[in-house]
Amino acid sequence: MKVLINGFGRIGRAIFRLLINCKDIECVGINEPFASTYNMAYLLRYDSLYGTLKEELRLDKDNLILSVDKSNRIIPCYHAQKISELARLIDDEDVIIVDATGQSDNIPLYSLCCNNKIIVTSTSYFNDNEKIFGYNKPLKDKKIIYGSICDSVAVVPVLGALNKYFEFNSVLITTMHPALNYQKVLDSYMSSQDISLGRQYIDSLIPKRTSLEKVVKALFKASGGIRCLSYRTPTESVCSADISIYFNDRITYPQVMQALHDESISKWVTFSEDEKVSIDFKGNLSSCIVDLRWTELINPNLLKIVIWYDNEYGYSARIIDLIRDIG
Repeated sequence: MKVLINGFGRIGRAIFRLLINCKDIECVGINEPFASTYNMAYLLRYDSLYGTLKEELRLDKDNLILSVDKSNRIIPCYHAQKISELARLIDDEDVIIVDATGQSDNIPLYSLCCNNKIIVTSTSYFNDNEKIFGYNKPLKDKKIIYGSICDSVAVVPVLGALNKYFEFNSVLITTMHPALNYQKVLDSYMSSQDISLGRQYIDSLIPKRTSLEKVVKALFKASGGIRCLSYRTPTESVCSADISIYFNDRITYPQVMQALHDESISKWVTFSEDEKVSIDFKGNLSSCIVDLRWTELINPNLLKIVIWYDNEYGYSARIIDLIRDIG
């Protein structure tokens, strides 16, 4: 399988780093319109959160040369500003394009410009072309497939496994999400309606709405309602979600454990009982880790669950699974 990464920000670089050790997937190109090849190589080699790249990396004009297993891999780098320009650079329709730009305006243009399959690292708010592992079936027949967002990739398999056995009355979710690169070191203006995100993040918890709510509402029914809230936290990586679920029927803790160990999610959802904190889950490739210390049946109709997930590497690992799924 061959892949081209369009957008070499944090998710694009995380996907590339994980692809290095994939024997069955070859990265045949990277497109980053807003950075030089030198800058791309620099941020790939030196990552403030996940450390220096272990493999030797050098530049040859607009090519990255990566030394892996005593052989050199040559990865061309492009700087196409438009999807039409990028499409002209790809002469193989079997190449899967991973769009990690975060620019939703790009997506309709792919259908006009190329015949390649496209994986988008964002959500469609769950039309029939979005894949979450542990929840829905493969989407091999789709040209454009959304890999959803890190919060949905983590939360939805857990909710899906529980909803398979029990009917929801209401669902309340609070996520704690590390700061993202558009947030501010000092107070500044924001172009979006979330003007509080313009406040400096270093000393503040910043509450905000989350697109997770739209995804959960699209997938699950709860007569009493569904609400999701997110806090941006002054941390670097790893999210947590505090989930409270009210059920219509009385349930038991063994029934909860049976649901959470359902084979449909066992490959992607793991468990922890250790005295861990968020940084201990950095680099974990699970969709989420259920923290059994804080998973508690408060009463026969109310369940509390706490999960952890690496919002970069755990999510990027699912994008690689998706490449294999459609390749």
